Amino acid sequence: MTIEEFATRLRAREITSEQITNECLRKIEAESTKLNAFITVLADQARQQARDADKEIASGHDRGLLHGVPISVKDLVDIRGVPTTAASRVREGHVAQNDAPVITHLRQAGAVFVGKTNLHEFAFGTTSEDSAYGPARNPHDPSRSPGGSSGGSAASIVTGMALATVGSDTGGSIRIPAAACGTVGLKPSFGEISLDGVVPMSRTLDHLGPLTQTVADASIVYHAMLVELPAEAMARLLEEYDRGLAAVNEIMLILPQTQAPVAIEEAEPVPAPSELEDLRRRVAELEGRLGSGGR
Repeated sequence: MTIEEFATRLRAREITSEQITNECLRKIEAESTKLNAFITVLADQARQQARDADKEIASGHDRGLLHGVPISVKDLVDIRGVPTTAASRVREGHVAQNDAPVITHLRQAGAVFVGKTNLHEFAFGTTSEDSAYGPARNPHDPSRSPGGSSGGSAASIVTGMALATVGSDTGGSIRIPAAACGTVGLKPSFGEISLDGVVPMSRTLDHLGPLTQTVADASIVYHAMLVELPAEAMARLLEEYDRGLAAVNEIMLILPQTQAPVAIEEAEPVPAPSELEDLRRRVAELEGRLGSGGR
């Protein structure tokens, strides 16, 4: 089930968050030995969050498209009251005192956290095989690697253990598992999503991002994860963006010596593919239909 399908059916009273969360937890239990996708399962917390989400929606308090959606989180990201192991025995006994900002944003959007996923120790690898809690395995063929370092995260999506997951990417750790497991993975631009409360590998290269079943779902989770910028900071970013566009007019195209350099006076806008336009329309229509109050 995709997030789009979940959101529509939840509000049509065809399903409940508690029902789908329980299905995800049953799949985690059934697949745990074979795939080892999770380090920590938050069954009791997830069920309570799901029940709370159902009550809120029934009372007319709709937080948006992620309300009640079961999500897994790579075990580099702090969730208050829960160990953050980074798949290493070095961090045994470390329990997060606060939510990472990205978790705060997802809570505000109504997400349900089913557990924390396995990874390559300290995210330092691309196979998810070197974990203090045993290797994560590819759901399509458990004898193979799911990619890394967000291997457990990708495996959780493919098998329906969660409808979306939070991964991290420094040198491919979202994109590689997405490719190896057949999911959608997005590495956002640096700075779009806060890294506070995340065990670092390289502070200037680390990124958080979603892994999902579809591009539309990735867009929904990505927008919920974004940093909330003050108006002045947003204005500065827009000014820098405008300056960058203006600089395009100064680009010189260097051709072989038999021809003179050609100045690009004005770049024609490149039309988006029809699939992208259709995606934008679908997300906008769904948000409008469900009266999303999320960011």
